[in-house]
Amino acid sequence: MKALVTGACGFIGSTMVDRLVADGHDVVGIDNESSIAHDQFYYNPKASYVEKTYSDITTSDPWESLGNEKFDCVFHMAAECRIQQCIENPKLCVTTNILGTINALEYASRTGSKKFVLSSTSAIYAGHDYLVNENATPTCLNPYASSKLSAEVFCKQYSATTDLDTVIFRYFNVYGERQPVRGSYAPVVGVFQRQLAEGVAFTIVGDGKQSRDFVHVKDVVDANVKAAENQKKCGGEIYNIGTGVGYTVGYVATLVSPSNPLQYVPARPGEARVTLCDNKKAVDYFGWRPTIVLSDWLSC
Repeated sequence: MKALVTGACGFIGSTMVDRLVADGHDVVGIDNESSIAHDQFYYNPKASYVEKTYSDITTSDPWESLGNEKFDCVFHMAAECRIQQCIENPKLCVTTNILGTINALEYASRTGSKKFVLSSTSAIYAGHDYLVNENATPTCLNPYASSKLSAEVFCKQYSATTDLDTVIFRYFNVYGERQPVRGSYAPVVGVFQRQLAEGVAFTIVGDGKQSRDFVHVKDVVDANVKAAENQKKCGGEIYNIGTGVGYTVGYVATLVSPSNPLQYVPARPGEARVTLCDNKKAVDYFGWRPTIVLSDWLSC
C-alpha cells in the first residue's frame, strides 16, 4: 500500500507512520510542525516527507508539491485539536480543520485514491453522559467539535459524489507514547506524567470527577490500518474508536502516583463532563478491538 499521512510528525500521526513502515508500506508524510503542544516532532527515516516549508494543508503548497502522486489511502490526521486553543482562536481552528480537510479530500479524489480516513473526535458528543453510539445527536460545545463535525459532512459528500471512499473515526481520549505534555491544555495523562517528573502537584481541573474513555494510540492506529485494508465500502460512515471504560480524572491521578499532591483549578468552558464509547460498530465492521488498558499501561 502507498499511503499519505497528514499530521505525520505529531503524536498519532507519527505512530501511524511507524506502523505503516513496519508493515512494509510506502509512506509520505505532511506536517508543518505548527502544534504548540509537542516538545518534539518525529520523523521515520524510512518514510518520505513534504518539505516543512510547503506543508500547510490550508494552502495549495503541499498538494502542488505532491503533484499527481497517487496514494491507495490518505490518513488525514492533521488538525487544530486542543479545545481551549480552538476557543481562543476559532478562525485558525476552522481554517485548519475544515479548509484543510477539503484540500486533502480534493487531492485524494483528483488523484484517484481508493480510501480516505478522517481522524475526528468524540468531542462531538459533549453533553451525553452515557455509553454513546454513532447515532447520538451531535452536541458541539466548542469550535473544535463544530469544525470536526463539518469535516465529517464533507467526507460524506465526497463519498456520495466521487469515487473516493471515506471513513470517519471519532476518537475518544487518546493517550500513549509521544503524547503531548506541553502546557496546561495538553491531554491529562501526559500532563500528570510531566508534572510528576517535574516534582510539582497534579493540576486537577474542576472537581476531578469528570470521566474520560481513554484509548491507546496504538489501538487507534490499528483501527486506521484495518479500515485501509478493508475491501468493503464505508461510504462516509462514522465509527467510534474507544474502549467503553471510563476513568475519572481524579482516579487517573492516583494511577500515575497515589502520593503526589493535588492542586485544583476552576473548570474550563466548552469541555465535556463524560465521554464513554460504544465501539460495537467498529468491532463488528472492521474486527477491531482495543487491546491496551490504561491502568495496565500506567503501571508498566
